[in-house]
Amino acid sequence: MRDAQTLLDRVRSFCDRDITSEETSRALGTVERRVLYELTQAIFSRDPGSALQLVEQTFATGIDTGLFLQEFVSHFRELLIARFGKPSDLSLFGMTDEDVVELCEQAENVDAHDLQDLVHLARSGADAALRSSYPKYALEALVVRLATRERSKDLGEVLAKMRAVLKEQKGTRGAAPSPRSVALRKEASPQVSLEAPSDEVTPPQGSGELVWENFVQFVASSVSQLLAEHLRRVSVDSLSEGKLVCRGPEFHIACLNEAENKEKILAALTSLAPSQNGWRADFLVSSEASQAAPGSLYHGEESEKERVREERTQQLLQHPNVQSLKKHFPGSKIESVRIK
Repeated sequence: MRDAQTLLDRVRSFCDRDITSEETSRALGTVERRVLYELTQAIFSRDPGSALQLVEQTFATGIDTGLFLQEFVSHFRELLIARFGKPSDLSLFGMTDEDVVELCEQAENVDAHDLQDLVHLARSGADAALRSSYPKYALEALVVRLATRERSKDLGEVLAKMRAVLKEQKGTRGAAPSPRSVALRKEASPQVSLEAPSDEVTPPQGSGELVWENFVQFVASSVSQLLAEHLRRVSVDSLSEGKLVCRGPEFHIACLNEAENKEKILAALTSLAPSQNGWRADFLVSSEASQAAPGSLYHGEESEKERVREERTQQLLQHPNVQSLKKHFPGSKIESVRIK
């Protein structure tokens, strides 16, 4: 009660007449919900200029960068709950009925896949900004990235554009291309190649195998970045002859087994490597309790980072300056090495 009275006295002394939410936020150094609404609306409208202006106006009040980043990520979390949960769930956050209605309206006007990707980018970007020596600059870069991000495209739209390109090639070359020719092979580059064979060409059988890393890159760029993140954390038992078998942690496997996500994966597999009998995908839970399955792309990247870190540590320990210090201080031991 005494703390509450102290805060009330501070607000009363700060405000000239009426006590408003804006004046209260400035007095207590908190983020006004209206600012978060306007900032996310500028991001959804792809207006980086207005978003940067809102950030600058907010920090002109002297608000703490770390606090703003936390509130920024929390707002995206609330948008996610408003989009996929129930309005009653938002009451747990202490929101008024008016705020709940406005939040739900804002969430409904955003594509579901776009919102999931934006939440992921906002969370990872805020984490990086909190660790940065220049958190405000990192926040501004994050806001621009969110506001200029390429929208997620429906897989059907992507395939329609690919067919249009093939149809155009048919008119210019006199050939009859087939969408079956769109494939990623081990000997090809990581990019999707568009060829224009005739109708007599049959689907590739044994002439080349789909490369898992290239497939995940295709999903990230053309289907859903969030779906690709789940695929990066599972290992592949089989990827041939129209059959995909993956293993991984329970959380990621559950997401991949959702009907909508599995349908998108099968459609992507069919578009890149057609199979006469169609594709089948099985996602199984592994026994390891970790963030990623051994043998997954994520696990390989982390292992490579650790290898590079260990290599740099050994190089640093063999540096002439370090050797000189050990020579001048015999018996001393380096307890830890931090590599930036």
